[in-house]
Amino acid sequence: MKSENGLGLSLEEVYKAIDVSDVLVIAFPHLSGRLLFDIRTRPGEPPLIRTVPPVRGPDERFAYLRSARPGLADPERYVFIQWPLGIESLVTNDVWRRIEDHCVAAGGDKAGEECAALLRGLYELDHHEDAEAVHGRSYKTIWPPR
Repeated sequence: MKSENGLGLSLEEVYKAIDVSDVLVIAFPHLSGRLLFDIRTRPGEPPLIRTVPPVRGPDERFAYLRSARPGLADPERYVFIQWPLGIESLVTNDVWRRIEDHCVAAGGDKAGEECAALLRGLYELDHHEDAEAVHGRSYKTIWPPR
């Protein structure tokens, strides 16, 4: 599957990566935040599902995870996906369902609810970014204002 910018994307490889990940981070080219799904658990500590700021690399992300989840060992299977398509494509290509199923398997219905809330917030953020681009705020337009 090819994205608008010509990047190739193997959905089967994405599905496999999701299924084996302990920590999954998804980045979008037009959004500054990252989606973090840390499905590692221990008694009294459910999966961590949230939006996080970007970091400079895996070492910095691991340091963040150590501070956010003290007492848990570093993840064994850390996966970073640069998603070249829009938010809706996560849903239409069954990627979101796969992520949600992975989180629910680790953390039960509460993890599913957190995934649903994260997706709603992601749609809102995406809509906000679209509005910013249309109105020229936070973006440089190539057309002069009227």
